[in-house]
Parts: sequence; structure tokens; C-alpha cells
Amino acid sequence: MKFILQTIFLSLLILSCDSQKDNSQNLNGFERISKKGSYGFVDSNGDTLIQFGKYKFLNPIDEEGMILAELNNKHGYIDINENIIIPFKYDDLSVFTHGLAPAKMKGKYGYINREGQVIIDFQYDNESHFNKCGLARAKRNNKFGFIDTLGNIIIPINFEKVRGNRIDSLVCAMD
Repeated sequence: MKFILQTIFLSLLILSCDSQKDNSQNLNGFERISKKGSYGFVDSNGDTLIQFGKYKFLNPIDEEGMILAELNNKHGYIDINENIIIPFKYDDLSVFTHGLAPAKMKGKYGYINREGQVIIDFQYDNESHFNKCGLARAKRNNKFGFIDTLGNIIIPINFEKVRGNRIDSLVCAMD
């Protein structure tokens, strides 16, 4: 009986994950598609909104209508009409958590907001997203700690290893 219940639970979990994946690819009737190493978007009628061949990468549209994109080996954000929201000047850029996205310039990571303003200076050696508790793992000089969304060091950056938990406020630091 226990085996049957576990099987049912796992099946439901897998089905729920599959339905979430479909929603991320088809937000507001737009679908991200790839072709020959490039990405584009089509609308619900199949009409092309963003042509293939221009962008090396396009992320799905996020909840604010922003699309993370790569153009000429630089990263930025556009909208579905290809209006540039955040200029293509970053060596690396990621998705937003807690209103901030990790961005890389000149070998260092910092954090920008949705308007493209630098909120946390480029001083870290790693890319990290903010967990549910609002902390992100920070690395400098091969040591780790945690910062908050204002850039305040919450756990000193002097540990060999740290782990954050995406579910709650638990963090672990090892010397």
C-alpha cells in the first residue's frame, strides 16, 4: 500500500512540473522557439514577433514582460516588441529574484534592478540569486558569506563553504 501511495504522489508531482514548464514557454500567448542556434518568439497565431538570427539566446518572458537576451556576446533585457529595457552591456546577466538580477562586468558580479540601475556594486566572484529569505551567497577571494538585497553583509565573507536553502531562512557555513 505504501508503494502505491508513493507512486501516485510521484506521478502527480511529475505531472504538475510538466504543466508548469508549458506555462513558462507560452506566457500571454507568446511562445519562445529556437532554430539553428538562435531564438525567436511567435504569437498564438504562429506569426513571428522576434525574428530568428538576431539573438543567440532569449529567455521566456518573465512576470513583468521582460525577456533576458544575448546579442553580440553581451546580455540585456528587451520586451516582446524588442524595445531595450536594460542595455546589452553585461558579460553575463541572469533572472530577477527579489527585484534584483546578478550581472557581470569586467570579471566581477553585482546586482541590478529592473530599471538597469546598479544596486550592489560589481565586487563578487560568483553569480547567486536571492533565496526566499532574501539572502544571496557572496564569494570574494575564495571565501563565502551571505548578503541581503541592499548589499549588506549578513554572514561574513570568510567561510570555506556555505549553503543556502531556497525554501526558508536556513543557511549553513563551514570554516
